Amino acid sequence: MSHTLQSSVPEYMRDGSTTHLSTADRFGNVVSITQTLLNAWGSRVVAPGTGVLLNNGMMWFDPEPGRPNSVAGGKRPLSNMAPLIVQRNGSAFATLGSSGGRKIAYCNAQLVMNLIDHGLPMQAAIEAPRFDTSTPALQISDRIPPETLDALVDLGHQVAPVDETLLLGSFASPVGISRDEDGSLNGGADPFYFPATVGVPNS
Repeated sequence: MSHTLQSSVPEYMRDGSTTHLSTADRFGNVVSITQTLLNAWGSRVVAPGTGVLLNNGMMWFDPEPGRPNSVAGGKRPLSNMAPLIVQRNGSAFATLGSSGGRKIAYCNAQLVMNLIDHGLPMQAAIEAPRFDTSTPALQISDRIPPETLDALVDLGHQVAPVDETLLLGSFASPVGISRDEDGSLNGGADPFYFPATVGVPNS
């Protein structure tokens, strides 16, 4: 009986291998890193002596010549990674990012809007219902009121309500940290997937 790697991976873990890390300290330093292998196990090649698994980012190039994303020397392929550091009055106010392929950019933009325009704390900004425009139909959380969905249809949008089920990966999966005016840090993580937040006391 054959047993393949693909069949051993649970369905909810087959959508890629992107991880985002945000960190902040009491001195105002912040870091925002999004790292991806692209497909599960990336290139399946480990850099000798490092334990670092290399990605298979070349797959994002367009194999047809003469196009914006075509393979060329010294060129980087299309990338969805978008780690963010948000500044306010010249200092870092928030650090955030997401995993989720093409859905990352739309997620991050909505998080910044929730933080800045709506004044939400990080966890509330992450938990707010979202939409995604990376597909022809507007994917929109079924937590958004039906009358809003109806109004979008009336405006001519093709709307696809999405059930935000645990581990389904309906939208990108964000994590982030924001800093209050008193200097305290607030972490937030996607409640529908695997991210987590950890605070370390000052020593």
